[in-house]
Amino acid sequence: MKKLFLSLALCAAAVCANAQSFAGNKFFDNWEVAINAGVDTRMLDAFKGEVTNAKYGISLRKDLIPAFGFEAVWNMGLPMKDNGHHKFCMEAGLNGIVNLNNLFCGYKGAPRLFEVELLAGAGWMHDHLKGDEGGKYNSIYTKAGLNFNFNLGEAKAWKVALRPAIMWDMDTRNGFIQGENSYHKAGFDGRNAIIEIMASVAYRFKTSNGTHHFVTVVPRSQAEVDDLNAQINALRGQVADKDAQLNDAAAKNTKLAKDLEDCMNKPAVVAPCKDDKCLESVVTFRQGSTNIDKSQFPNADRVGAYLKNNADAKCEIKGYASPEGSKAINEKIAAKRAEVVKKYLVKQYGIAEDRITAEGQGVGNLFKEKDWNRVAICTLKEAE
Repeated sequence: MKKLFLSLALCAAAVCANAQSFAGNKFFDNWEVAINAGVDTRMLDAFKGEVTNAKYGISLRKDLIPAFGFEAVWNMGLPMKDNGHHKFCMEAGLNGIVNLNNLFCGYKGAPRLFEVELLAGAGWMHDHLKGDEGGKYNSIYTKAGLNFNFNLGEAKAWKVALRPAIMWDMDTRNGFIQGENSYHKAGFDGRNAIIEIMASVAYRFKTSNGTHHFVTVVPRSQAEVDDLNAQINALRGQVADKDAQLNDAAAKNTKLAKDLEDCMNKPAVVAPCKDDKCLESVVTFRQGSTNIDKSQFPNADRVGAYLKNNADAKCEIKGYASPEGSKAINEKIAAKRAEVVKKYLVKQYGIAEDRITAEGQGVGNLFKEKDWNRVAICTLKEAE
């Protein structure tokens, strides 16, 4: 037994030497509850192939780190064979547990599918005797064993385990236990030993990190932390610069939108003709648009009304574009603007198509303001 406790001490030293950083190690993290069931028998009876007690119970476990934890256990035993001594027995104890996989192979961020653990502990045992020896007695026991764990499910919240162990009754009245009328000094020998084989089903409660187990955290040096902070501050500066640029662009867009709106709402520009029997009316368009805005309907309606009231008059429409964009696109837009005004006059006022000619003139240079050249100019001519 001394060798066992020495091994546990060496394991604890190895745990400290190979310490990792973990998330989810608060006080209420990494608790699990288990239901246990199995059998036990006195070691001397085991050689005869006899099983003494059926056992069942419950345990509550807390893992301090992935390689080490504690477990509180309560078990009740009921005799399966009347050997003239035991009516029932009960035990309650505390076990220390070392996960050998995590200790020697390192923790990988989640429990493995299969793990082996070393267990050692002590506790209180109550035996209810019957027969000539009769009565009840309490004693201290010690225990050593192994846990063969199978961690199940994607979240590793469930665990099934096979748990063989040996218990030693430390009471000097082991003569009663073995059916002998003698007293023996407590010791770790076969006369005091009980072989126990238990199976358990355990559930791990959810931790503060959102999982059912420890999560590894990569430790950072102060130099790395300072470097990351510097990068974060630099990125924040870039974001601030971008925000400023976006605000400036938004202000410019607002001004351009207002200027465009003012331009679109200006009264129609009427250019003088070279002779006395013509009149020009201008329909203005938005950049890239070939649709007549509502604000420009009065300009087009003026032409339509004149043509309707003067059956001999004709109209010549010339479309223009501002210099933005390629030449081919501007020529197409200019022609489309002239055509859309013609269609409007034909549809809204029933003007015969042969009274109206529509042509695209490409990029216009009629006005100093480039935006004003997005127009269709309607020239009305009276009959000679």
